[in-house]
Amino acid sequence: MSYAAHMLHRAQQSRAARTAQAVKSYQAQVGKLPTHYAEVELTEHLCLAAFRSGKATGDHWNHLAECRNVLIFGAGHCRETARKAGEDASQYQAVMDLCNRAKTAMLAVKDREQRTGKMGLNAEEMEIIAAVIMTSAEFWPIQPQWVFAACVRAVRKLTCTIVQPKGN
Repeated sequence: MSYAAHMLHRAQQSRAARTAQAVKSYQAQVGKLPTHYAEVELTEHLCLAAFRSGKATGDHWNHLAECRNVLIFGAGHCRETARKAGEDASQYQAVMDLCNRAKTAMLAVKDREQRTGKMGLNAEEMEIIAAVIMTSAEFWPIQPQWVFAACVRAVRKLTCTIVQPKGN
């Protein structure tokens, strides 16, 4: 089973099991992670909970989109590093493939919100986004802290350059 398939399978577990697992994962990793990443991970789980409860806003969407973007940058960096070293890069490619599926899901949410005025995820989109969050929670603790920081900076620079706030 591929890494991405494994993460999708985990995302399909019952809601109670996913919630319990997320809490355990968060509690277990807080001591291992830089404070800023632990806070990011918690916020990702809270954003997903907002979508599950029907209370999501554009800020929740933005945060999850940034989570996905930072993860694909990190996986891309690791894939290229592995390729240059002559190592197997398939696990990083699987993460990138999952992130590409998440991009499609996030764009569908944005398009739906623009048509209906309602922010929400369907079941498939929910599973994909949950898989990205779980993958992110497993990916970043095993990477050097500088990689996470560099990916966040790169994504924010790109986003701030392209996305302009609406005028009042």
